[in-house]
Amino acid sequence: MPDHYAYPGTDVLVNLPGITDRAAWKDAETLLVVARLSELLVSPIPGRFDLAHLQAIHAHLVDGFYAWGGQLRVTETGPGGTGITHCRPQFIPAEAERIFTALAERDHLRGLDADAFSAGLAWAWGETTVLHPFRDVNTRSQYVFFNQLARQAGWVIGWSQIDPYLFGYARTVSMVSDERGLDALLRPALIPLTEVEADPELADRIHDAARTFFNPSTPRTFEVLDQELRQAIDHRQTLPSSREPGPSSSATGAAAEVDYGPEIDLDAAAERLRRTTRRAGRLGLRPPNPGSSNPESPRLRPSEPISPPSSSRPEPPSIGF
Repeated sequence: MPDHYAYPGTDVLVNLPGITDRAAWKDAETLLVVARLSELLVSPIPGRFDLAHLQAIHAHLVDGFYAWGGQLRVTETGPGGTGITHCRPQFIPAEAERIFTALAERDHLRGLDADAFSAGLAWAWGETTVLHPFRDVNTRSQYVFFNQLARQAGWVIGWSQIDPYLFGYARTVSMVSDERGLDALLRPALIPLTEVEADPELADRIHDAARTFFNPSTPRTFEVLDQELRQAIDHRQTLPSSREPGPSSSATGAAAEVDYGPEIDLDAAAERLRRTTRRAGRLGLRPPNPGSSNPESPRLRPSEPISPPSSSRPEPPSIGF
């Protein structure tokens, strides 16, 4: 289906400077958005951590480059190379209300220890990954949004400890499984805000790592990413059960009680990605939410594998910056 956001016959998004060469377009977009992102890490946009707040962040990041900054998309999208889709456009407002109301009911994760905060943040980030409210620049908008949320909750994320490609893969896996991989990457990187504020050198290192997080990194195959994510999940189990600034998880609310269900099977999750990619790529399928009889379900997580394995391997999913 033609994408009215793009120039005809290309995947270059229509932009205000009128750049049609793909490489030049990406370079120009990246230069602008990274500069704006760096500004917001220092001077965040005030907001209530709701959809309107995320829209304001997105509008600032792409101001002067895309005419649709902050506007909800009206076309279907999905993580590149997977064949799965994000939330359908007509469900974005209602799904956003569900996600951000849950965050508000948890007091935006304030007062939680490291375990509870990481679990709550992983849930919210995974849900917002599926939401994908804008045509593009979603990952970077969410990055600003959740870094800001973390700080107001008393935590700082040390992004030098997280590989951007693996983080993108964990977000994609969260769409077909759960957020355990995101939690495994976020939890070891959490630093109490009080520690950062008391150490100017640490604060500078944290800021530099956050500012350069989207610098190019080395892509890997599905098999390597599976192994790395499994190792991260295993390592997560070895971490101490509690850390400042909040009360222990036993004393906290819903975010401290996240139940991921049965132990995640990364092999099965990755194989679902592979099989769904192959089948959806051939037939343009949009798998419904498992357990739902509604084919228009806003949550589009593939259920059981819908085609037998083949010897071919798709490329790993795009991080979707």
